[in-house]
Amino acid sequence: MTDSTPTEPREEVLSTIAGDRACATCGFNLHGQQVVREPHYGLVAARCPECGTLAALQEYPALGKWSRRWATTLAGLWLFVMIGVFAGTTMMTFGLTIGSVESASDIAETQLASQYSDWVRGLDQAQQDAIGQSIYFAGNANFTYSPWDVPDPSWPMIDDPARALDDIGGPWAAMDRTVRWLWILLAVLACPFGIFWSLALLHQKPWIAGLVPLAAVAAAGSLFISFGMSESAPPYTFDEMARSIYTPIAAPI
Repeated sequence: MTDSTPTEPREEVLSTIAGDRACATCGFNLHGQQVVREPHYGLVAARCPECGTLAALQEYPALGKWSRRWATTLAGLWLFVMIGVFAGTTMMTFGLTIGSVESASDIAETQLASQYSDWVRGLDQAQQDAIGQSIYFAGNANFTYSPWDVPDPSWPMIDDPARALDDIGGPWAAMDRTVRWLWILLAVLACPFGIFWSLALLHQKPWIAGLVPLAAVAAAGSLFISFGMSESAPPYTFDEMARSIYTPIAAPI
């Protein structure tokens, strides 16, 4: 009759630790150590060769099916925020660009109407009567015209309205200075949008980080061009003529 000594169950080797992982007790790097299934409790763990501590490798409970649901929800929410800020950047740029052109041309449109009034007063009665019967005429009996009136096509400056501003120093001198407040407002409003894009695209490649806000500005430019083309058909009012002068000046700024 022989005595048999019970043997301790062996640890099942599953894999090795591929990354860096510090031992919770002594701080030794467990990189390259064997990942085993501890026989007593069945835990997946790695033993520190320095101090012998058994470190469990599953530290947090799994979230189950809710993990994917929350990830999808948060990703959708983040995408919604990104689209909203992109639209906000586009519409802010578009709106303030139109506002800049409108504001810059306030003095010019009045000057154009005044120049046209002077030209009409210099005509003889027969010529004035002919203009009065024209479909392009929208002034009153005193020949005082508003920015929304349409000049007669025989007006010498109809094809080059900027010449009408020469008497007051040209387009730059005639530009309404209130437009500067809109430019300041644009700079102030652009700061939070710029901060958002800087943080949102912080880990992206530089060309991607630059492309997104440029795309918003390009979209605003496309909207502005479409808006301008929708008002490009004659007959032109003094207001539209003034905007045509300041579109290449105020819009790029």
